[in-house]
Amino acid sequence: MTLLKEHSFVVFVYDKHGNPIPDAAVEVTLEGEPIAGASTIGDPSSPIHVHLSADVTVVGLRAIAGGVTKEVTVDVDVGNFTFAFPEVEVSSPPSRSNVPPAPWVLTLHGILTRGAWQKQLSSYLNASGAKHEALDYGWFDAISFLIPAIRRRQVQWFVDQYSAFVEKKERSDRPSIIAHSFGTYLLSEALDKYREIKFDRVILCGSIVRTDYPWTERFQGDQLRRLLLDFGRKDIWARLAAWVVRDAGQSGFRGFDDTAGGRVVLLERHGFGHSDYFFPLNYSANWIPFLFGTDPASIPGRARRARNWRFWLTMILLLALALVLVKLLT
Repeated sequence: MTLLKEHSFVVFVYDKHGNPIPDAAVEVTLEGEPIAGASTIGDPSSPIHVHLSADVTVVGLRAIAGGVTKEVTVDVDVGNFTFAFPEVEVSSPPSRSNVPPAPWVLTLHGILTRGAWQKQLSSYLNASGAKHEALDYGWFDAISFLIPAIRRRQVQWFVDQYSAFVEKKERSDRPSIIAHSFGTYLLSEALDKYREIKFDRVILCGSIVRTDYPWTERFQGDQLRRLLLDFGRKDIWARLAAWVVRDAGQSGFRGFDDTAGGRVVLLERHGFGHSDYFFPLNYSANWIPFLFGTDPASIPGRARRARNWRFWLTMILLLALALVLVKLLT
């Protein structure tokens, strides 16, 4: 079986004056043949995702603008690439009002961590054209998590961070946010209490928000525009949270009851635990496209594995043998 690996490319195409060339055609090629493509929107192309055999180390990048074609060979992990077209002059540089704004993305981690995944994700967000700010409340221990007054204090910390972010950004559009574990709790509680808090797109993973959370009300209040719940059927911590925290829930294991007429997108992962979401392929194939307006495709359920009776028979025989040896030696 051939092992495939996903690679992402973001391509910039500029004219003789350094202005972005809108609608330039961009292609990824393999042995001279195009295998994927996109067009530029303002500055960059949208991320181009391709699956290649693990033994492929280089590909071609081709850009076509103003009747001129340019092609280069690059490493498959190059990520970003810029083409300059001194032969082309954009008569009127694209108005920034016609270019989709690069989203601002906040990220929020959980307990017993400082959010290493936020640092890893940052490079992928930046490569896509998004701007990232990681919110870090420091190490938060399990005992503090169990105390309502301390949880309320952390919700207020998040509200203060959001307010400071909105005030210092010279832009009117809303930020998006990606939250994990306790971060999902802080976000949902803040949205519930403060109707002035508004986001564009929201991604939750390892969620401990209650399953009956009233998302329809949040959408009706214009507090968010779309939500992606990335949840796993092996998330033991999402299952346990509701047993120890009165206003927590199992959405990271079960999903949400209220999907707000389809505006809450459920991405079910049958084999995922609490922190299995933090890997580059998930960022490039699901999260980043969602932040730019594209819902991820649903993931088919896995076929049930046949029980390996040979293994269990071996274990039973070894256990029986051990019991016999113990009996003989005593």
